[in-house]
Amino acid sequence: MSADLLKALEELMLSKQIDDIRTSELISKAGVSRTSFYRKYRNKYDFLNQSYQKILDVTLDQIPEGASYKTSFFRLYQVLAANAGFFSNALSSNEPDGLKAYIGKTSVVRFRKMFREQGMDVDDPDFMLKLYGYVYGTLEVTCVWVRDQIQSVEDLFKISLELMPSDFQMCLAVYYL
Repeated sequence: MSADLLKALEELMLSKQIDDIRTSELISKAGVSRTSFYRKYRNKYDFLNQSYQKILDVTLDQIPEGASYKTSFFRLYQVLAANAGFFSNALSSNEPDGLKAYIGKTSVVRFRKMFREQGMDVDDPDFMLKLYGYVYGTLEVTCVWVRDQIQSVEDLFKISLELMPSDFQMCLAVYYL
């Protein structure tokens, strides 16, 4: 079912943004019953977010298993670059359930976990403001990059590191190698 839905969503997003696709249209194009869809997903955004999570499972979520931050970043952004039209449309939504919101929330959780493991006080209000600023700022940069693809993944990685607060960089150095 997921593969049929993803294929249908990819086809629909060749010409539409995610906000312009009706869930009923997606279900119909995929040949999936309404009951089956809603048994597994709350809405089209939930389906999109769960599909994106599968990409994270094999990219950024490999950091705790020993993959470097840089390698994981490159793997993720190569997928985004290879599917730029799809992700540009997917990231265009500012819906609270949308992919951009999902990436922001999961990135905050991911970074807090990594920084907590390195002994940072992740409950400190100043830390959280810096973290939100970094995550949501680089998320906007990512949206522009996916849409325009002017820079290479290497250049985007360098920019991402330049935007990162120095104390975050020092903690991530453990994961960089």
